[in-house]
Amino acid sequence: MEEQQTNSALGSRPRKQLNALQSFTLAVTPEVKPKSLEQVLEELPKAQLQQLQRYASMILRSASPYSGSYYEQAQRMYPAIDESTHLLLAAVLQEVEPRENTDGPNEERMKTLQAKNDYINKTLNSVQKSQNNLNFITSEQKQNDEE
Repeated sequence: MEEQQTNSALGSRPRKQLNALQSFTLAVTPEVKPKSLEQVLEELPKAQLQQLQRYASMILRSASPYSGSYYEQAQRMYPAIDESTHLLLAAVLQEVEPRENTDGPNEERMKTLQAKNDYINKTLNSVQKSQNNLNFITSEQKQNDEE
């Protein structure tokens, strides 16, 4: 965005003046400040906070070395709850008792897509190799061979 500068009344310091598009953008875009985990928990209704605590307690009790990330475990144990609750559970549990494997939904999706991509590439490479090894015989070559 291009900014214009105008001189103030005495001409000592230039003032930045916003163009129409910048003014409009500032007027319509909300100011979003990320909340800390503590603020999010404080804003939850009491019943929802208690339910979240029950979920977290069960996840911690059933944890094993092969449980994966808290996010994965929450998805497996509670598939009916919404994604935001899975993410909140994972964030809270990671603060309470950190785990090394903290893959979230984006990392899981990337791993799945990478595995599919690798499989497709291997399949294409094998098909291309087999096509390169084929000997195509034209009808003229066939007639010459018969003679």
